[in-house]
Formats: sequence, structure tokens, C-alpha cells
Amino acid sequence: MIQSMVHGGAAGVASTTVRNVVTYADMVRRGRSAREVPAQVVARPATEAVHPVPGSGTVRDNRLTGPGALSAIAVGCGAGATVSMPRGTGARMPVWLSGIVTAVEHRS
Repeated sequence: MIQSMVHGGAAGVASTTVRNVVTYADMVRRGRSAREVPAQVVARPATEAVHPVPGSGTVRDNRLTGPGALSAIAVGCGAGATVSMPRGTGARMPVWLSGIVTAVEHRS
């Protein structure tokens, strides 16, 4: 099961990398800025834990961007490892169903 989880985690990281490439290519093509959602996801728990991110304005935004991107990679790795767990026990789900489960898990 561990080997299956490692493979799943690697697949999750690979899919996250592909998603990042597509996102950055779209940013170049359309001239849009990065989304603020990953930074907001990091800022909320830090503020609620009474450990606000230091700085203000652009400095604070920059300090939130890195952990936001890293958290997206961690989610991709975790989603891949989690979805691969049943496969490690010998259970097999249809390819179409595993794709849906992975997409739903990645969004949550």
C-alpha cells in the first residue's frame, strides 16, 4: 500500500505541475494577474491562530504567495496519495470513477 501511495502522491504532484503550467501560460496569454485565493487560504488560519503574517501591503502579499503555492502542491500530493490508497489494498475502481473522485477531492 505504501508504494501505491507514493506513486499516487507523485501523480498528484505531476498533475499539480501541469495545472500550474496551464495557469501560468494563461496568465501570459491573457495578461492577467495571479489569483489571490491561495494567499487568502494561508492568511485566514494565520490570523485566527493569532500569528498574523508580518508586514503590510505588497510585502505581506508576497509573504502569503509562497505558502499559498506550496499548499496547492501539498493538496495535489495528498489527493493523489489518498485516491491511490484503495488500489494498494487490491481494490480497483473504474478509471472514469477514479477521475471523478480525484477531481472532487482536489476541489475540496
